[in-house]
Amino acid sequence: MAKDKIYPLDFDRAFAKLNTLRNDLVFYDTYAQGQQYMAQGSTAMILTSSSRMQQLKDDGQPVDYTFQDGILYPWSSFTMPRNPPHADAANALLDLMSTPEQQAAIAKKLRLGPTVSAALGLLSPAELAMIPSAPANVVKQLTIDVASCAAQDEEYVKRFTAWVGT
Repeated sequence: MAKDKIYPLDFDRAFAKLNTLRNDLVFYDTYAQGQQYMAQGSTAMILTSSSRMQQLKDDGQPVDYTFQDGILYPWSSFTMPRNPPHADAANALLDLMSTPEQQAAIAKKLRLGPTVSAALGLLSPAELAMIPSAPANVVKQLTIDVASCAAQDEEYVKRFTAWVGT
């Protein structure tokens, strides 16, 4: 299906497809558990973050990943509790973490897309190749439409929870 035809999500079609795959699916609770399944050969394919797959590759595991037809989550914010005891210090930390230099350092270490787009200019071509939000990788993926998903979130949660429980 073309990326521009995804929304609104067709849950009847999606769950019908999941039903055909159900006996071949393995569920995991944490990214680390998913990595373990891949490393020990318990599964041949996984839906996980690219950074987790890159960690396995760096550790010498015979795995690979692609951004082709991937799912890009465009969330880019930091959270802080309401009325924290040291609000000035927390805000100073968020300010520091939001600089392009710090975002680039995080992207280099964790291979996660920076929340500040100016950080992309501080990454080498090889580093950009591993970042989901690099322009060359964005075009290969479906970027989640947050507003559309939010409108269907309640239905999705109810249906998926019921489906997993059956």
